[in-house]
Amino acid sequence: MFIRLLLLFACALPALPAQGFNPLEIFGPAWSGDAVEGTLALPLRDTPLPGFVDVASSGSGPAHQRLTYAQAGLVIAPGGEQGTVELGLDLGAATASASLQVIELDKGGRLAWHLRGLGAGGEYIVEIARGDKGYSLAIRVRNGVRFTTLPGASAEPAEVALPAQFTLQVKTDSLSATFGASTVNARAELPRGTLVAIAVTDQRARVHTLAIEAEFAPEWKTDAMTRIQARKALERLHEFATAGLLAGIRAADYPGAKALLAAYSDAQRKQRDNRDGTPGEVARALAAIANDLPDNALAAHEAGVAALLAGMPAAGYRFLERAVKHNPPAVSQLAFAEACRRMGKADAAQAALAVARKDLPKGLAAAATLIEARLLADKGMISEACARLTAEAERNPENLELAAFADSARMLTQPPTLSVSGVEGPFGLQLISDMPDDLLRPVIARLQLYVRAIRDWLPALPDTLAGRLVIFSGPVDYLSAALLVAGDHLDNVAGMFIAEGMEGKPTILACRAFGEDELTRTLAHELWHMCVRATGAKIPRWLDEGMAVHISAGRVQDGRLLYDTLPVEFGPLAEADAEIGAEEVSRALNAKPWEFYQSGDVRQNYAAGWAAVWGHARDAARHETLRKAVKGDTKAIAELSADAGVVAATLSEALKTLKR
Repeated sequence: MFIRLLLLFACALPALPAQGFNPLEIFGPAWSGDAVEGTLALPLRDTPLPGFVDVASSGSGPAHQRLTYAQAGLVIAPGGEQGTVELGLDLGAATASASLQVIELDKGGRLAWHLRGLGAGGEYIVEIARGDKGYSLAIRVRNGVRFTTLPGASAEPAEVALPAQFTLQVKTDSLSATFGASTVNARAELPRGTLVAIAVTDQRARVHTLAIEAEFAPEWKTDAMTRIQARKALERLHEFATAGLLAGIRAADYPGAKALLAAYSDAQRKQRDNRDGTPGEVARALAAIANDLPDNALAAHEAGVAALLAGMPAAGYRFLERAVKHNPPAVSQLAFAEACRRMGKADAAQAALAVARKDLPKGLAAAATLIEARLLADKGMISEACARLTAEAERNPENLELAAFADSARMLTQPPTLSVSGVEGPFGLQLISDMPDDLLRPVIARLQLYVRAIRDWLPALPDTLAGRLVIFSGPVDYLSAALLVAGDHLDNVAGMFIAEGMEGKPTILACRAFGEDELTRTLAHELWHMCVRATGAKIPRWLDEGMAVHISAGRVQDGRLLYDTLPVEFGPLAEADAEIGAEEVSRALNAKPWEFYQSGDVRQNYAAGWAAVWGHARDAARHETLRKAVKGDTKAIAELSADAGVVAATLSEALKTLKR
């Protein structure tokens, strides 16, 4: 099973009906107005930023650590020269009037409104800068990888008595900004509206009282409605994929617990019984007990399960491996099987599951079936997983987790909401969707150049492939289908390739709700995975994913694909001035499949794989080596990955110079 991770700052725009949009579901009490226009107001003082504000920063460390909250205003500290902190608002405006109170701006610092046009719109920085002689005000437009000042859109340095208002007026064809006594104006291209962010660069700033009067951009409103639907589905499905999957294990009695608890101190028992914190806090508390009692199987078991619930599979694996060393009960073997599965150790997971089933209490049958089904799904055996889940769900009709995973399996094998299209898919694939044919035809037409590129790299590919291409129109059904095979990455999955999906055939699943451009990239990406498998070539994960990203990143111009832009997946790396060195690249090029997709490293692993491919694909002298590698030539594969330093340098060059 291969997945395309949606590693983006924001989703592209879908085309779904926007009826029922309620801005309070996104902004809560910060919004006053209706579903068409109103005012967003944030005090930016001594309370944390709400969830609709995305904080990003350059350099290392969490972005939120660059913020300091105080009654006197929010301090934003980029961390020095060329450092940047950005507060991205999930607000798409057709027109807007914005204001921000500037309390302090250190010398050498810059504070800006950052505007990203929706659709085909431009990208602008409306910026104040403090220099040796005072302040300047300018409007700049992105030109390739840089921003240049628009003619006539800058004001001479002037003294400004702080605090002062920094205001902005946004229309579809113009921008205007005022700071102190200076005002600048410029023509702009924002025909479909803009996203708004606040950026601070180089030196610290203190601000408060942000207010934006906005009329919602129609396409953003459609996108927001889709995200609201997806968020609700994700909240429910995440519960099934994490806590729900382990609910039976967590609720089961641990045999011999009373005797093992006798080794706990009063303080440890009190700490163990306090489950009021976040999953991470509970996991850390139980880990401390397990570390203090290294020979206590109960402590190790509970610490391992808590770590899995908190999304820390490596810690969960370590504790549960300790818990199952000496005649463990079935409940520990089941938990260990799930830990092994999450760590990509399929054989160990299957062995632990087999041991658990030898003496399995009736109350743990559902938990065992859920883990078994996830193991089958990881191998691409969806039909078998569906049969096991359906049978167990019939025996346990009140079990919500079984019902959710069984529904997911049925969506992957015989989806009730989809039908076979009259449009032929690429490579002769059967196209299945809930979208009408007139919307599917342009989707398939856009794929033709990518299909030709894949055939160029894989000339031995058969004329037609016996598989299915499934396109969901909306996110809810798509996410429900994705639960079984991508529960560990559910909030970041744009598409999937499953070796044995619908009717046991190779199957690609994607969703139009993430936008037309993203849909095209996703389908091209997953088609590469399907086609490589059809050739029988054995290639490492970094090469497979690197080629999939390379193919899908092609920019269409004059009827051909150009590879002169940075793949959108890596935009956040470029904006953060990420430094990915030879050591990180080497780990990516030598990662086992489960290691490649570990959440903390997955973006840089994809980037390293792509850089190794892109560097060879653009160099005529090395092009043939890449051609041999994708056919499974082990010598060529070794040559591609031989020098991690060269790949790291290629990636660094791409992040700094390629157009975005």
